[in-house]
Amino acid sequence: MGFLDNILKTGLRAAERAVTRAVNDAVYDNVHGTVDKGLRNGMSKTDEAISKSVNIPSSKANTSSTVTQSTDDAYDGRTFAQKLPEVLKKIGEFEIKENISADSIEAEAGRELYKRGGCYRLPQDITYAIYKEGQRVLFINVYDSYKVYVHQANYKIREYCNEEGTPMMDFFDYMTNDVDYMEDRIRKAIG
Repeated sequence: MGFLDNILKTGLRAAERAVTRAVNDAVYDNVHGTVDKGLRNGMSKTDEAISKSVNIPSSKANTSSTVTQSTDDAYDGRTFAQKLPEVLKKIGEFEIKENISADSIEAEAGRELYKRGGCYRLPQDITYAIYKEGQRVLFINVYDSYKVYVHQANYKIREYCNEEGTPMMDFFDYMTNDVDYMEDRIRKAIG
């Protein structure tokens, strides 16, 4: 029985971690208003189903659907890459460089920043470096998956960049990343 108990405990821990991550992501999305359009539509359908099963009058039940519909009308379907130049023009004059390799950051540092082999994977290239008057002022990473974001090597590169005074920001391409939201975050990071 001990073997089966261990398997059960391991499965429960994995399920607990998955649920915790999902809840944390949902809370972050809710706080920052970055809930995906498809998810918003699914949530409004869930609200309608709940209201029908509980017999809430339809005027109260459709309140969230009305809000959802108005935010859907303003949905901007462009990618992060398409919005970034527009956002930077609002803030000032900047130059954008793309796909900066972790090896070039290490060469700049003059030392190894992340472990090769073993448990670390290679870090993702830094998606954008933002320059103002020839000086680097910000790194931006755009991830298409949370699984890539959590790699330890990415954290090591981030730690170095923050220590050297070039802040690094993360965005997720599967989020809506509204222009105003992007502008607010980038303004705060640049100072």
